Amino acid sequence: MILTNYMSEFEKYGFYLKQEEIEKFCIYLSELMFYKDKINLTSHSTEEDIVRENFLDSLTCLQAGIEFKEKKIIDIGTGAGFPGLPVKIVTNSIKLYLLESTRKKIKFLERLIDKLSLSDTYILPGRAEEFAIKENFRGSFDMALARGVANLTVLIEYGLPFLKLNGIFIAQKGRKFKEEIDLSQRAMEILGGNLLDIKNVTTGNTKEEKKLILIQKISPTPDKYPRRPGMPSKRPLF
Repeated sequence: MILTNYMSEFEKYGFYLKQEEIEKFCIYLSELMFYKDKINLTSHSTEEDIVRENFLDSLTCLQAGIEFKEKKIIDIGTGAGFPGLPVKIVTNSIKLYLLESTRKKIKFLERLIDKLSLSDTYILPGRAEEFAIKENFRGSFDMALARGVANLTVLIEYGLPFLKLNGIFIAQKGRKFKEEIDLSQRAMEILGGNLLDIKNVTTGNTKEEKKLILIQKISPTPDKYPRRPGMPSKRPLF
């Protein structure tokens, strides 16, 4: 199991995996390696890169300095399950919802959740603009996660409607984070968010600057948001 070769690297960043968790990550890695080219699941081609740039990078969400245990969390545009599934593997008490609109990726996620025997893990097959207006999802989550789905302004319109008051949105961002934050100020004001913190994170041998952008929902999101599918990305709230 190649993952055992990276235990010291996981531990270096504060992730001390139990044997059951190691086994789940090994299954995850095996499934990704088998299906990645068939479904375009990840841009990383080697096991080493997947461990460092997908698994470890996803787990940096846990460096946000907030409590994850027992939380109801939505992962927006999860793709192959990042960052939500790695977080679920090491924090099993969370109730996780994976939002994904691509049919082939949904099928992969269904298979993976079954093989990993994950409880309280659900797939939302569609777009954020569709699910965020539904009564049983709107304003019902403690936390929302997003990794590389869109620019921050667009992500805020996707994510904040899902959150309860005082809920936290965590966006994983790279070196252009300052520009994205500046451009997203109007969206935060309109949608009821407030910049809570910016956390520095590092994993593996990557040299790219990485940040966690933490946005707290401080007031209700107006009913007209999110706008209809496609509008947040076509006409961002700059």
